[in-house]
Amino acid sequence: MKKWLKYSLISLVILLLIGTSWFTYTFFIKEYETADENVDNIVDTDFEVELPDTLEGDLLDKNESTDKNVNQSKNESTKNQNSQGNNKETSTRNKEQRDTENDNSKSTNSKTQTKDNNKETKNQTSNKNELTKENDNDDQTVNNSPDESTNSEEESEKTQQDHVTAEDIKNRYRPTFQALQDQALAKLNNLVAYAYSEYKKKKENGEKVSYGYFYKKYKSAAKELEAKTDATFERLYTSLQQDLVENGYSKDEASDVKAYYNQKKDERESRMLSKVLDKF
Repeated sequence: MKKWLKYSLISLVILLLIGTSWFTYTFFIKEYETADENVDNIVDTDFEVELPDTLEGDLLDKNESTDKNVNQSKNESTKNQNSQGNNKETSTRNKEQRDTENDNSKSTNSKTQTKDNNKETKNQTSNKNELTKENDNDDQTVNNSPDESTNSEEESEKTQQDHVTAEDIKNRYRPTFQALQDQALAKLNNLVAYAYSEYKKKKENGEKVSYGYFYKKYKSAAKELEAKTDATFERLYTSLQQDLVENGYSKDEASDVKAYYNQKKDERESRMLSKVLDKF
């Protein structure tokens, strides 16, 4: 009884070793002719993705809008200056006319109205001082207008620059990253579909089906496709980080984008494996 158990265990170990050796040789060591033009077309086709528009274009549009507002403000200030100048000329003409009338009156009634003329002269002097003060205030208001316009321009430019956030920059790239994800998934689906069509064709033609052949052929193609996808992602990711740095943000602001990509990559691999198991 003990010898029988001993021989059974030895036989089981030998079978396991043979099976393991066969599996290792079939799937990892044995070389197969896996060249396939259709597979190459699926894997080697470049991804059609484009970098988003640079931030400089949008900022330029915003600055142009700001310049228009500033120019409009300056034009309004110029109109106010012209209006103040016209008012000043009108006041001067009225004053000269009053002076002329007063001089004529003084010539006619110089002896009888001396005291009155002195009072009138004082009133005229007072009026002149008041007009001068008003004109000075108007000039000061006009002179302050360019300063106020300059301050408004600086505040507007600062507001426009502060409006571009790190999230705004990342949002520009999200459609591009999504396009890459969609195309990578479509390529994997095409790869699985083509593998199944080849397997089905061999079965229908009565040919021997080697699972090692299918494993090595399509596993290699999937790895190559993954490498091309990663390379394209890194190019986009580097561009995103550069845009963040140029706008005063840290590269780490883009870390969530990479984490999301890795998550989706794992989901693609799981989905492909599930489809392979369902079909084969």
